[in-house]
Amino acid sequence: MNTVRTSSCDEYTEWYLKRDMCKGNRDSVPRRARKRRKIMKTPAAQGGHCGKWRDWYECADWSIIRITQDEFERLIPIENPWTEENLTSYERNGDDYRLLRNVVNAIISRSKEEGGFLECSEMAGYMKYYNPLKYGHMRIEGIHRIVLHSLVPNEKEHNPSGFFYLQDGWGRSFPHQILITEGHLSYEPVEAFLAYLPDSKLEAYG
Repeated sequence: MNTVRTSSCDEYTEWYLKRDMCKGNRDSVPRRARKRRKIMKTPAAQGGHCGKWRDWYECADWSIIRITQDEFERLIPIENPWTEENLTSYERNGDDYRLLRNVVNAIISRSKEEGGFLECSEMAGYMKYYNPLKYGHMRIEGIHRIVLHSLVPNEKEHNPSGFFYLQDGWGRSFPHQILITEGHLSYEPVEAFLAYLPDSKLEAYG
């Protein structure tokens, strides 16, 4: 991991909302940091992004980093109905089953066994990012960087080799790792926001 520079949760909120605006989901981004934080804490049903916010973000140390291939592959992505459906119960219960590389390996393996195309139609962003990444039209940096945070206790469970939690960027990290695993892409350092808090303080957040 290489630290590019220090950052802040306010830079993160501005970046996230500007990215959301580029997607056509909003007309503008509030200039005041307080208003941006309020939007990030608001439920999605009310136009907010609380799924991309943690209560401890305001007291975390923020930075922009570049991570190695091993670190990227040891990120812990979201566990949702799609990944649960595509991983066997054994794979879900094994050590390090949620590491990005292990999730991708399991899904590729299952797809080959079934003799079909890697079905990712339900994965938000997968097809949107696959070709731009494959043909060099996009890199995971700048507006496309990912967002990581320190692992809380329940995210470390069964994943002792986990690096950080992938808070934002699953839709672009997933095809990126598939392209690397299948030999279509050479790894170049991925850029990320990092919200870091020591384990002693994270214990309160489960």
